[in-house]
Amino acid sequence: MIMDTMHRQLQENRNPYISVIIPVFNEEQTIKRCLQALMDQNDQSGNYEVVVVDNGSNDRSIQIIQEFSVKLFSENRAHNSYMARNCGLRHAKGEIIAFIDADCIADKNWLRNLIEPFHNESVGVVAGEVLSDKPRNLVQGFYEHSGFLKQEKKIKNETAALGAGNIALRKKIFDIVGNFDEKFRWGGDNDFGIRIQKETNYLIQFAENARVYHSHRSSLKSLIKHAYTYGLGKGRFREKHTVQNKAARGTSIIWNVYMLFRFIIGIVILPLHALKIAKEGNSISESIIYPVLDKMFCIIEQIGIITFLLKKKG
Repeated sequence: MIMDTMHRQLQENRNPYISVIIPVFNEEQTIKRCLQALMDQNDQSGNYEVVVVDNGSNDRSIQIIQEFSVKLFSENRAHNSYMARNCGLRHAKGEIIAFIDADCIADKNWLRNLIEPFHNESVGVVAGEVLSDKPRNLVQGFYEHSGFLKQEKKIKNETAALGAGNIALRKKIFDIVGNFDEKFRWGGDNDFGIRIQKETNYLIQFAENARVYHSHRSSLKSLIKHAYTYGLGKGRFREKHTVQNKAARGTSIIWNVYMLFRFIIGIVILPLHALKIAKEGNSISESIIYPVLDKMFCIIEQIGIITFLLKKKG
C-alpha cells in the first residue's frame, strides 16, 4: 500500500498537470490548426487541459473553438491579450501553465519538450522556440527573415524578454510576482520576465525543441499597426523599468526624437542593406523590399514610443 502511494506520487511528480492557455481575437483563419495540433500532441499521459479565452471576436472563432474539447471563457472588458491570459489563469487547474498564441501551430512534441526542464526544481520558466510558418508573401517573408519572434536571443539578454506565444511557467510564480500587467497592449511578457528575475530565484530556460510555427501578419496595413502598437508597448516598458533596468532607458522625448531622425536619415544606406541581403541568397524582390520594411518598422515603432511618452507628459 505504501509502495503504491509512493509510486503514484512519483508519477505525479513526473507528469504535472498542465493548463495550456490560448488568447483569441478574430482568429478564424488559424485557430482550427492551432487547436488540432494541441489535440495531436505526442503526450502519452494526456495530463493537460486546453483553456481558450475569447477576447471579443466577431468572426467565426467561437464556432470553430466549440468543435473541440476545450474549456472556453470570455474576456470582453477590452481587446487586450494580457487580460485574456489573466482570465485563463483564473480558470486554469494546472500546476504548470503553458501559453501559446492562436496563430501558432505546435510541433507534435511541443508540450513534452516544453515541460521536460521542470524536472529541475530550480527552473521556473521554460521558453520554447518560435519559428515561421511557410511565408505566403513578402511581408511574411520579412518577418521570417528578421527572426522577430525567435526566443533564444530574447531570453539571453539582460531584460529577460519573454515571448508569451510559447512559454510555460510554474503556477506558483504568479502567486509571487502577480499576473500580467493589463496596462500593456504589447510588452507585458517582457515586463513579466523582468519581474520574475527581480522577485524570484527561479531560472529561465530555453527549450530549443519545444517548437511552434507562427503565421505572421500578411499585409502592409497589419505590419504598420503592429509596429505602432509595438512602439507604444516599448514606451510603457521603458517608462516602468527605466530605473530598475539600464537596458530599458530611453524615456527622454528629445532622445527618442533624435533616434527617429537617425532612422529616417538611415534611408540613404538602404542600398547597402539590400546588397547584404542579396548576398545571403535572397531574391531581388526580397533584397529590395526587406530593408524598406525594416526601416519602415523602425520609424513607425519610434513614433509609437514618442506618442506614448508625450501622452504621459501631458
